[in-house]
Amino acid sequence: SMQLLPLYRDGELQGSTVMYRPGVERPLALDGTYVGDIGFDPLGFTNVIDLKWLREAEIKHGRVCMLAATGMIVQDVATFPGVGKTFGAAKMTELHDVAVKMG
Repeated sequence: SMQLLPLYRDGELQGSTVMYRPGVERPLALDGTYVGDIGFDPLGFTNVIDLKWLREAEIKHGRVCMLAATGMIVQDVATFPGVGKTFGAAKMTELHDVAVKMG
């Protein structure tokens, strides 16, 4: 059997009664069916762009950021051929300044 979203109160979905700012009307796409949905969309993006697309884009951007953070760490731990000759022993936080000085 398929497990359904737990109910907050009898017959009410999680988040459907919670508002990020009291007195503001909840956007139609944010109906409380997603975990953590409190109706937060101050710029009204969900009125223009499909919520599923926005969710997918957020996941993709988060994954790209994790790869970028890993890349920053790897720059300080590993030495790649040719980098030492060009930039010396500069660490990640110094690379920008070294590259600017080089032109």
